[in-house]
Amino acid sequence: MKILSLNIRGFGKKGAFGWVKNLCSVEKPDILALQETKCKEVNDFWFIFEASMKSDFFIAIRGKWKQSQGESYIVNVYGPHADAGKIRLWDALDNMARSSDSSWLLCRDFNEVRDEDERFNSVYIPSRVHRFNDFTKNNGLVEIPLGGRKFTKFSDHCPIALRDKLFDFGPKPFRFFDEWLNKEEVNQIIMDAWSQDVNMSRKNCVFRNKLKNVKAALKA
Repeated sequence: MKILSLNIRGFGKKGAFGWVKNLCSVEKPDILALQETKCKEVNDFWFIFEASMKSDFFIAIRGKWKQSQGESYIVNVYGPHADAGKIRLWDALDNMARSSDSSWLLCRDFNEVRDEDERFNSVYIPSRVHRFNDFTKNNGLVEIPLGGRKFTKFSDHCPIALRDKLFDFGPKPFRFFDEWLNKEEVNQIIMDAWSQDVNMSRKNCVFRNKLKNVKAALKA
């Protein structure tokens, strides 16, 4: 499955429709979520529609995926810029999530960040970030690893494509239990071991010996 999310800032501007059409031809997404289309109608054709909900900041449809069991929600969000509007949005989405055991898919432009590094030429307000992080944590939302550009907006918005793809990196170089990552000190142990000087000229030997240092530190 591939999901494509894009803030289009109005379908009426010249070339917007053709650009999205070409983008879909290249990416071939299973789901396309558009924010700020300024269109009045939403059509569905791959989802068994049951009900819809809307507010000033989101449109949600409830139904079932074709050839699948269980109820699902698809929510397309365009977050407000004002602080009061953000709070109303978090509360509304939180109430919706808590009122149902269904699965959720949020395609969104939240107009918010999770830490200061995600701000570019704009004001960072810690109180807003803390509320947003509480919202994501309380509702079990997961930060998906991203590649490509660091920011989704410069002079215009960049499309966000979500692909499900399996990677097999082969066997681990040494025994490592994933639950160790839940311990606060493990990151520092790995960083300290990795930063130790290795007197080797060949890069593959440097990499090998750094792994040996990490192995010894974890074993200790």
